[in-house]
Amino acid sequence: MTDYLGEPRPVDEISQDSGISLRERAGVPGPATPGAKLTALTTALALVLTGGVVTAAWRSFQSANRPEKLVPSSAFAVATLDLSLHGHDDALSTFADHFPDSPTRHGDGSAVDRLLRAVFRGSSDPHVDYDHDIKPWLGNHVAIAGWMDKAGKPQMEGLIESTDDAAAHKELTKLFKDGSGAFSFADGYAVLGDNPAAVQGSISAAHRASLADSSTYAADVDALPGDPALTGWLDGPAARKALAAALGPQGARMLEHLGQGGAFGMLGPMGLVGSAGMVGVGGAGVGSVGAGALAGPSSMFAGRTSLGVQVTDRYLEIDTRTTGTSSPQQTATAGLRSLPASTIAAVDVGDPSSLIDGVTSLVKTFSGFDGAESSCSAGFGGAVPPASAVPLNIPHRRQILRDLARQRRQLRRFKQTTPSCQMHAVRPPNPLQQIEKATGLQLPGDATTLVGDSLLASYGGLSFQGVPKIALRTHPADLSAAQNVLEKLQTHVGSSSPVPFTGDASGDDLVIATSIDYAHEVEQTGSFGEQPQVALALGDLPAKAAMAGYVDLGKILPLLGSLPRDVQALKAIGFWTAAEDGVQRSQLRVLVG
Repeated sequence: MTDYLGEPRPVDEISQDSGISLRERAGVPGPATPGAKLTALTTALALVLTGGVVTAAWRSFQSANRPEKLVPSSAFAVATLDLSLHGHDDALSTFADHFPDSPTRHGDGSAVDRLLRAVFRGSSDPHVDYDHDIKPWLGNHVAIAGWMDKAGKPQMEGLIESTDDAAAHKELTKLFKDGSGAFSFADGYAVLGDNPAAVQGSISAAHRASLADSSTYAADVDALPGDPALTGWLDGPAARKALAAALGPQGARMLEHLGQGGAFGMLGPMGLVGSAGMVGVGGAGVGSVGAGALAGPSSMFAGRTSLGVQVTDRYLEIDTRTTGTSSPQQTATAGLRSLPASTIAAVDVGDPSSLIDGVTSLVKTFSGFDGAESSCSAGFGGAVPPASAVPLNIPHRRQILRDLARQRRQLRRFKQTTPSCQMHAVRPPNPLQQIEKATGLQLPGDATTLVGDSLLASYGGLSFQGVPKIALRTHPADLSAAQNVLEKLQTHVGSSSPVPFTGDASGDDLVIATSIDYAHEVEQTGSFGEQPQVALALGDLPAKAAMAGYVDLGKILPLLGSLPRDVQALKAIGFWTAAEDGVQRSQLRVLVG
């Protein structure tokens, strides 16, 4: 059997009937019921969406044998790895060597060789020796992609460049001997899939039209700053459809709640707000998935996202670029730059009011449910939960449902024979009321009045009295009203506060600090942004940002006590998210030393 892409090449295939799929070799558990069966797309998404990172791909645009040539043009997520690193090997080695236990400190070969050698060292069933089994035939490019077939179903393919098809065939046959998938060779690559038909389908689809010919894909990735060694791309609307088809309502809802911002969902202004904003969007709350749940304005699938990673001797930089999303409110970063030089940690938020509204809505949703408890149900362990409360993919779900049904029957019989049995409503404590009782503040109104349209928080270490230097600088719409809210808080909390706080007006701003001395220090123009480590961590910080921040890990981590040696190598983190001309950009730098 032969297939080719560009020129004829022999095609070898292997498949078994054991029922094991590629997702199980990747460590992704299968579902409990046929109705909830996940496709091989789950494996791809587990790799390209881990930790909020949308997808990962090592840049290989100059290669004459780009893996994108074997990725169908209907791809919605792609990950490719270029093991040559395009000259970044020395930088990767120097960066990794800052960690005392890094495998790059031992052995020979490139930094990538040493890392892969360490990865395969612990392999078993079968054991793989990188130098003997993999390195002789492994080319520079490895890829994985999710794409839609002609029937509108999501599919997954893996690509491994081969310099020796015979050696690669021998090793892949050994790895897949238990029927965990199928593979073919085409255009210098081993193409992997769940079965021979899926493999041949991806090759044929890419032969008709490949991602390498997509100007949109190329433009999105090329627009990333600098010369990243690691890049990636996600087509949000297409991925939304694929996720809904492959993961079902529960999985789609979980990913939807990641919010916007790709890898920076929790750092960017839309991370928490995006998740909280899901409540009530399109009539779909946290507990349900309606039409709006996958189409709301806060969705991470509203546009396209590209991601890039650069490694230098001192830092790892991750950049994301997202199109087609709403632009967040921004604030000038001059205030962050002019904090005191001694500042240890700081964060600047451009739209704190939206953050407060989102958190308040989320709290209301999780606390606003009623329960029912029987005064005579103690012998049955309390109220019996409904069948809808049992997740679809939980192991032994049928047995659990049978047990619950039996308990409900027993409870009904008990109530019929016990006339005095009564039911009474149980409502959990309202956290908003508890907050108002403790602080005197009504949320979100008072908090919104206090913060206004910007919030700059800073930490400057400990004072001579042992009190932490903490300050919040806000820009209220009504300074007088904000001061009244602060006075109400001070009166209500009084001496019961574990940390003292005071307020001071500075122009149109309100500075709330743990001491008047630190408040005055924050009000002055400092040189925080000019400190070498701060400037390196913040990188190309724009004049305006939706969120920006810095943490001196070298001074924070020792407060946590004894830590692993590798953790102690981390020195600082700087991040920011900004929007311009409909494009949202984020950057994160992790400094080592």
